[in-house]
Amino acid sequence: MLGVPGMTAYFGLRRVAGLQAGDRVLVSSAAGPVGATAGQLAKAWGASKVVGIAGGPAKCGWVSGPAGFDACVDYKAQGDLTGVLSASSPEGYDVFFDNVGNAMIDAVLPLMRPGGRIVISGQVGDYNTIDPPGLKGTRHFIAARLRMEGIVVFDDLKQFASAQAELSEKIGAGSLVYREERFAGLETLPPAFCGLFNGESFGRRIVVV
Repeated sequence: MLGVPGMTAYFGLRRVAGLQAGDRVLVSSAAGPVGATAGQLAKAWGASKVVGIAGGPAKCGWVSGPAGFDACVDYKAQGDLTGVLSASSPEGYDVFFDNVGNAMIDAVLPLMRPGGRIVISGQVGDYNTIDPPGLKGTRHFIAARLRMEGIVVFDDLKQFASAQAELSEKIGAGSLVYREERFAGLETLPPAFCGLFNGESFGRRIVVV
């Protein structure tokens, strides 16, 4: 949480999204280290609702349980993801913190509220795709005056120390939780890494050499 994943969540919300108290926030890959931190910080900073998207009941149970999200949608169990996400926040969403890719963004675009902000943190669903899907619902950018921006967290390097101090206090107080998967030995590195891209990982993966 005090490394790149936590900093990405912190500055993605603070600088890119310009999070405001009362915002309704949606986070994809919510059981991952970036998404889980982003959702918890959004709650701590006054979001009125935080909904996560994750794959499988175990991940969703952790997101809406220990991680404290208001709700979590299991994308693997839904035929109509847009409809289920709408039911989870009938008022729509002010901020979408995306870690997945274009197909996920397209499912969420109709649900964004006027003036909504979309943070592009990662594209785990598109990284290994030769021809990733394009965005189809771009008309919503005009009608709802949406803004979409990517984050490269090293742009915020000078502010890391103050952000890490704030997160350290929350971790010490138990108000910010995290989950790790540890693997022993260098030979476990390839399968541990590959598991990041097929939905297998659950938390921050660490290989102990």
